[in-house]
Amino acid sequence: MAKKKQTKKHKFKYAEPAGPSYAAAAPMRGDVQAPASASGSAAAISGRDYSYVGRDMRHILVLVIVLVGIELVLWGVLTHTAAGDFVYNLVRV
Repeated sequence: MAKKKQTKKHKFKYAEPAGPSYAAAAPMRGDVQAPASASGSAAAISGRDYSYVGRDMRHILVLVIVLVGIELVLWGVLTHTAAGDFVYNLVRV
C-alpha cells in the first residue's frame, strides 16, 4: 500500500504569528505602544511606526528632480550645440 503524501505548510519569513502568543511577544523593531486613549485611527490601532515613509518619499522626490534636471540639461546641450550633431553622427552608422 502506498504511503500518503504529507503536505508541508509554507513558513513565510515575515508572516505574523496568529493567536494570543503574538500579544505576549516582545515588540518588533518599528513597533510603538499605542496610547490607551487612542482616537481609533488606523495607525494607532496597528501600533506601528510609519514615519520612515515620508523620509523615503522625499528621497525619491529628490532623485526624480535630479534625473529630470539631467535630462533637461542633456536635451539643451544636444539640441542647441554642435555636440548634438557630433553624437548623432557617431550613432548613425
